[in-house]
Amino acid sequence: MKQRIFWIPVFLILALGCLGTSLNQRMVTRAGETAAAAAAETSMEESIDTADGGIVARLAELDAQIAQDRARISESTGQGKAAADSERKLWETELERILAKLEEELSSREMTVLLTAQKEWKREREALAAEASKNQRSAALEELEYNASLAESTRQRVYELAETYEDILSDTE
Repeated sequence: MKQRIFWIPVFLILALGCLGTSLNQRMVTRAGETAAAAAAETSMEESIDTADGGIVARLAELDAQIAQDRARISESTGQGKAAADSERKLWETELERILAKLEEELSSREMTVLLTAQKEWKREREALAAEASKNQRSAALEELEYNASLAESTRQRVYELAETYEDILSDTE
């Protein structure tokens, strides 16, 4: 009976420790999501100013902002996952913004070609992310690598579209 009484407090301490870790991870994830939402909102509100170098210069500023955010985040897996997810959301928001502008400016035929290429790119992006994450030692690292790969692929696609359609994107605002 005494052994049973001894294990109850030990179990409670372990359970509270796990609960605390879980809550901390949720807070870090929410903080990352809040930062991503705020940055995306700011990004959406900013206009493309051709006097400052146009859309490519604006994307470089976005890269600099992400680099600053990375520098502030510690190397823990929980914070890394939140940061990768935040970056992915930021770049996806920027991609959606560019596609919306192009939809306004391109002809129906040009837009159909672009959307077909976009679907193919999405398939390739998913395959690259799956490949990048499959060799990780844990599920947490797998998710981190998957989101980081999605973020980088989306970043590259945003730059590709910005450079290809720079004249159109700079003239729309």
